[in-house]
Amino acid sequence: MFDTGSLREDNNFLDWLHWLETKTIYRGISTKQAIELISLAMNSKNQWVKEDLKWRIGHFACGLIIDWWNIDKFKINQVQCYYGAGTNDLPIVNTNIRPAAFFCRKCNHTKMPSGKKCVNYGNDIKNCNMSHNNLFAFLMRNINV
Repeated sequence: MFDTGSLREDNNFLDWLHWLETKTIYRGISTKQAIELISLAMNSKNQWVKEDLKWRIGHFACGLIIDWWNIDKFKINQVQCYYGAGTNDLPIVNTNIRPAAFFCRKCNHTKMPSGKKCVNYGNDIKNCNMSHNNLFAFLMRNINV
């Protein structure tokens, strides 16, 4: 998909994510794999990448990164800052690691008009509103499939 540009056609990419989530145990790629995917797209023999699409490809790849704490160590793409950990957000050994952005769809909305958290807080945003997970909503707007 990164070589041919088909990740932007129809729902190819989103269908592939759904297949990964329902049929496999895979929930992301390494930072180094993201670099390889972006390189594959940029050097594609199909030459489908236009100058104005380079940042969008970064969202596709960075949204898949599972080792988000390593993002800041590499030059991946100009959008990587949205997906990196920052200096104080490293995972603690033997704890749950935040999933890649494409697979992290829990509601984290805490500012309801009533002053309380969303009743769906901590559950999949399919039960409330995509905007209740800022990173996922941002990612979906920017891949624009």
